[in-house]
Amino acid sequence: MVIRSIRGTLVLMSTVLAVLGAVSGSARAVSVTITGPQETVFDWTTQRCDDSDIPDGPVYALRDSLGRAQLIMPSYATRRMIGPDFDHLTRDCTPIFTSLVDPNPAHYSYLQYLNGTYTENGHDIYALLHDEWHGWEIPGACPAGPGKRRCGVGGITFAVSHNNGDSYSQPAPPDNFVATVPPRPTVDDGRTGLFQPTAPVKLGNYFYSIALIGAVGDQDAGACALRTRDVTDPASWRGWDGTGFGVHFRNPYYESLRPAIVNTCEPISYENILAMTRSVTFNTVLNKFVLTGSAVKFDPASSQNIYGFYFSLSDDLVHWSMRQLLMQIPSATSHVCGGPDSGSYPALIDPDATDPNLRITDDTVDLYYSVQHYNAACQITQDVDLVRVPIQFSP
Repeated sequence: MVIRSIRGTLVLMSTVLAVLGAVSGSARAVSVTITGPQETVFDWTTQRCDDSDIPDGPVYALRDSLGRAQLIMPSYATRRMIGPDFDHLTRDCTPIFTSLVDPNPAHYSYLQYLNGTYTENGHDIYALLHDEWHGWEIPGACPAGPGKRRCGVGGITFAVSHNNGDSYSQPAPPDNFVATVPPRPTVDDGRTGLFQPTAPVKLGNYFYSIALIGAVGDQDAGACALRTRDVTDPASWRGWDGTGFGVHFRNPYYESLRPAIVNTCEPISYENILAMTRSVTFNTVLNKFVLTGSAVKFDPASSQNIYGFYFSLSDDLVHWSMRQLLMQIPSATSHVCGGPDSGSYPALIDPDATDPNLRITDDTVDLYYSVQHYNAACQITQDVDLVRVPIQFSP
């Protein structure tokens, strides 16, 4: 059940942000209006299934073939909220997908988050998974040793449901593999690979997703665009190389990545979107794809950096307009003690959308995001809520 938030220090007022951005080479004015109060969708204190049950990624939604509304919250044990519509959801504590915690990095099956689904009939649902291998947690796997959060690697894998999303299964490794970028984690680096792919969207004969790049060596930072003609085939995804989708993703434990530069993904529109990779929808009023993410931008008027949720527009899912502020909110790195709680994972969902994936939106849409709460010592806690606010786009 959705309840109105009564805690947290962030006060959301109905505000209009008039912004001007370059979209596909032409100037276009876009207005964004917050049209209602913040509402709590998932309250960790009262609705959690266990202490680690948190919205640990952008949420996404679908309507299944039984007519049920499903709101899926990525985590290492991915669960959902389910109900007749998105105003009347109940927490389902049965995981629909659980991480295998396989210590073999070649399997990309350590911590797995069901990170984005696509369906055309509501019964057969195809998913991209965000995978994290934590070398620092595995004895002997990381030169830095335990506790230092080094030797991490990310990849994208595949799962499918043929029972209306009640459960998902994946092919046995390495056939679950979709994508990553070099190098393989044989050195004491921070994190490499690809992380948190957006749920697939369709343009023409192709399906697209955008993933966060963990940049090391020849691989530049930013966002990687992927596409495929067949969303049911994990091996068919290709990455953007700067002129086309010529990057053939390879599992570095089964195939050679030399020279590494051939296997890197060229970041898309880096100056405009930085590493925004949270959700992609298509807005019928703007007639553009809309990308959301957490970012920062310098404001000359106030002479300060503005942290918050931003959006960008595109015709082709590769070339994006300059990011524009959607909502000012602290990030985990910009949070100030005693100030508003920080927010992350912004995602747009239109509860009135007619497509089963709820990604074809009109002028009114709900912005969902996670809110991290802090204790008296100004330390981030396990208490993470999922909230939403209604917004309106105007061209």
